[in-house]
Order: sequence, then C-alpha cells, then structure tokens
Amino acid sequence: MSFRFGKKTRTLIKLPAAFTIRWCALWVMPTLMLSPLLVATLRASTLLDPQPENSSTLFGGSIADVGDIDCDDVPDLAVGAPFQDGDFAGVPGFGPPQNAAPQWGTTTLIETNSFFASASSALTPTALTFTDVTAAAGFSGCPTCQLNSTWCAAWADYDGDGFIDVITLGHIQNLTNSISQLWHNNGDGTFTDVTSQAGLDPHNGDAHGAVWADFDNDGLLDLFVSKGSLKTHPVNYNDLWRNNGDGTFTNIADSAGVQRGHRNRGAGAVDYDNDSFLDIFATSFRRPHDNAAPNLLWHNNGDLTFTDVAAAAGLQRPLDINRTAAWADFNGDGLLDVFCARTSALYKNNGDGTFTDVTHAAGIIHNSNDVQAVAWGDYDNDGDPDLYVTLAVISGGGGGGADGAMHAIDELIDSPLAIELPNILYHNNGDGTFTDVAAQAGVGAKQNPDGRGSDASFADYNNDGFPDLFVNNGAGSTVGTYMLFRNNGNSNNWLKVVLRGRQSNRGGIGAKIRLTAGGKTQYRQYTGQHYMGQNHIPVHFGLGQATSVGSLKIKWPSGTVDTLHSVPANSTIRVVEGSSP
Repeated sequence: MSFRFGKKTRTLIKLPAAFTIRWCALWVMPTLMLSPLLVATLRASTLLDPQPENSSTLFGGSIADVGDIDCDDVPDLAVGAPFQDGDFAGVPGFGPPQNAAPQWGTTTLIETNSFFASASSALTPTALTFTDVTAAAGFSGCPTCQLNSTWCAAWADYDGDGFIDVITLGHIQNLTNSISQLWHNNGDGTFTDVTSQAGLDPHNGDAHGAVWADFDNDGLLDLFVSKGSLKTHPVNYNDLWRNNGDGTFTNIADSAGVQRGHRNRGAGAVDYDNDSFLDIFATSFRRPHDNAAPNLLWHNNGDLTFTDVAAAAGLQRPLDINRTAAWADFNGDGLLDVFCARTSALYKNNGDGTFTDVTHAAGIIHNSNDVQAVAWGDYDNDGDPDLYVTLAVISGGGGGGADGAMHAIDELIDSPLAIELPNILYHNNGDGTFTDVAAQAGVGAKQNPDGRGSDASFADYNNDGFPDLFVNNGAGSTVGTYMLFRNNGNSNNWLKVVLRGRQSNRGGIGAKIRLTAGGKTQYRQYTGQHYMGQNHIPVHFGLGQATSVGSLKIKWPSGTVDTLHSVPANSTIRVVEGSSP
C-alpha cells in the first residue's frame, strides 16, 4: 500500500511510501476558530456509480469534515478550527496567508474541483484545485462574535429533503461570544442559518460534541449535544433535541436523564448491545484538580429515557483523560468495540453488556495521554478495520492515572520543548492484534515544527474504492498543516453501500449491515460518529480477493430487513429501504 504526497495545491509528488500525500500548503491552528467551517468540494467528471440524487457522501469530525453539499456524489471537505481549552492566539485560517490579519466571525467555504478521465484512472498532477465559495454558500458566520470557536461540525439530513445539513457548535462561548449554528442546505449549494427558527439555542454554553441519531426509531433524526464545562450552570447541561418532524426541535434532556455529567467532550450514538435502540457514549475530560471524571454510557431504555451503565460496562475510566472515542467491530464477532483517547485504550465488547481492556494484548503499544483523535478505516481493503491515531507531543507521564500523568497537558503541547511524535497507523492483523505501519505507509504526518496531530479522517475522496486519509495538525494553540494522503491501493477489491431510508431516517443512520464475501463475514453499524463531530459517507467494505459479495443484509432502524445476493465487487451501490425481493 502506498500514498502520494504533494507540497503544493496543484502538484502531486511521488514518494517511496505507502500513501501519497497532497499537502494544501496552508497553515491552520485547529484549536483556533477564525472561521467555524471550511469546505472543499471535490468534483469528478466520471463516477464509479453516478446517482441521480444526493448520496450523502460526507466525512468529518470537529476539525475535518466533509459533505456532499452540491449532490454530485463526490465528498466535499469541511475544516473547522476550535479553541483548545483556554488557549488564545491569532492566526489566519485555511486560505489567507499565514501573516494575514485574522477576520473574526467569518466562515470560509473552500470548494475543491477534481477532474479525472475515468473513475479507475490515477489523478493527474493538476487534478486537485481549491476555490473559496464562502460568500456564495452563505456561510456568513457570526459577525458579532469576538471569535467564533467551534469543536464540531456534524452532518445529517435532519429534515429528509435529500440535502445534507450541518450543525456547528460554539466553544467556550462565555469567553469568545461564539454561537452554535444549524445550517440548512437549500439544495442549490447555499446554506441558511435556521438555528432559532428550529428552536435550538445558539447561546448553548461550552458546546463540544454533537451527534445526529434517531433515538426513538420514529424515522426522524434527533440531536445530542455534549457540553465541555462542569455542570454548575444550566447553560452547560447536555442537550437532547427531539425532532418534531416540522423543522423544529424540543429539548428533552432532563426527562431523558442525560442532562448532567462531567466535562463531556466527544459523543457517539451506538447500539453497543444490539437491542435495536441507539445508546449514547459521552467521554469525560478530567482536569488536574478534578477528583474524577467518569465516562457516561447511557443505555437507551426504548422510551426516550436513558440509564448510565458505564460503571457496569467497565468504560468509566474516571481517573483517565478522556477526549473522544471511536467504535468498530475490529474482530468480526458482530459486536462493536471501542477505542478511547486521550489516554489510549482498546476495549473489546464481551456481548453481555461489559467490555474488557485488550490494549496490550492487541499490541496497542503507545499508551499515553497525548492521543488527540482516532479513526477506523480498512485502508488496505483486506476486510479488517485498521486504526489511525493522531499524536500531539510526548506528555511525559505515561498512562494518565490519578498521579503524575495529570499535569497541564495543554501547556505542554504549546511548549517549544515538546517532542512531536509521528502519528500511528495500526494495521489490523486479523487475529485480534495490530501492528504500527505508519512509517512504511508514509503517514506519520509530521512536518516539524508543525506536526502536533489534532484530527484525522478516512474517506475515499476520489472514488477509487480505497480510503484516503486527511490529517490536521496544530494541537493546542500551535500552527499546523493540513495533509491529504491519497491511497495508491493494491489488488484487493471493495464495495461501498449508500443507504436511502424510507420508513427509517433518509440517511439510514443506525442501520446494521452484515456482509459475507470470500468466506469472511463483516459487520458495520452506520452512525458516522467521528472525533467530536459526525461523518456521513457511504459504508465501505474491503473484500480482499473476493470478486463478489455472497450476501449483504441490511437491518434498518424501522426493523425492515433487505438482503442482496451476488453483488459484484468494486462497485458503489444504493440500497433503498424495503426494495429487496
């Protein structure tokens, strides 16, 4: 496996490595939100499977998000840059020169045009260009804000009109006068701020993580928002917004039992116990002066109430520094496992509501508190999900328990003496263990002195069937580069599935997929959670050398089941709920 790296926007340079990088040659501080959203639109003249309607082709996280804003079935890239816990510095965002004056309260929308002769051909050296379409898209930002700081952009078609909308969250609003904004996609490449119209509160405290999910299986996407400050004031209580079905929402967090918590960061919707109701996992960030900050695993009781079962499940981690988590079935047993960070640990789902820490047994060797974000993706299409981990700096304390490891991490990140570590690409060996292959793949993603990893996303931006990698650097208040790694692929085959709900929510969020090909069975839950935001991409499967899929079974949130047989490999298919024989 190899990737290609280019140091200029319009140049691709081959390297003797596993990936090819395209570096936007633009400097960012992912912890400083000069503009809450930056979007790069990737267009292709020929697609593997052109579709007549929006395929919801998105990927993202709080600082690396993508949405198919113009419905051309090619992923569009959004990049936001939030504050990091009290760090303040003024540097320009994505686009202006590094020494340009900051423009507070603006939003930048970057459109990327990608043209290639056919879907299977390699990109030419001039294939990728970027165009600023901020004004045309209507991302006006917050003109009254000192600095619109955001941790999160979460994408979903909340009103079922076929166009992907996005919510951006304001961070430390009391210090920056930032706001949260719900952007409705108008279907013509423009967005409208409908926050107040939808009944949401733009001044909703220290908002960090957001996740769209249908928590009561009524076919409408609800919204959970986690807050990053202590719950000493109602504005910093977590929110659970129930979708009323008319474009408005009602906050039911109190009656649902999810208001309170700790310094919550990332949030994910996941059916960890396979009872057909999406649960909520919210990570908790422990400060040096906090006694404890346990994570929260809210089990969905099926009646829009939730019960915290994190202690019984073994996922509380009260003395660790928890920033975010990523879920995937890494061992193919049909149960979702979870990788937690900032102090890194891999937990195996036992299938009885409990989890076992298998970090060391799995070969996860870097167990420290400088892990910023994690992303699952089968980069080599062998049928086993791999794991990419971004690292900031050596934090000098090891595990992050109650003693020595609980120092001022953010200050260390910003220190000129901090040692920057290469990011990690854990290859799944298929036997429950992982091997770090970042060096061989060429995805260490550190260009000193700006290699303090912040976030990363897997997405097949050029529709060749192999997940590419987008990496953000700039943890703390440091400046970093965006790095786009193009996956050069191998001889393995693949399948991508686009979901189209009817009785269920239109994007199919919450659907479970079981695929069997070449004697191997794989499982996916489509929720899209990533870092503190939310993805919205086709569901990707690596097939190894299998040339077709024997069976593909989709269980929708409504309970409807669709089963397909003899699906050809190396194709993108759209499955409409209830359409199978």
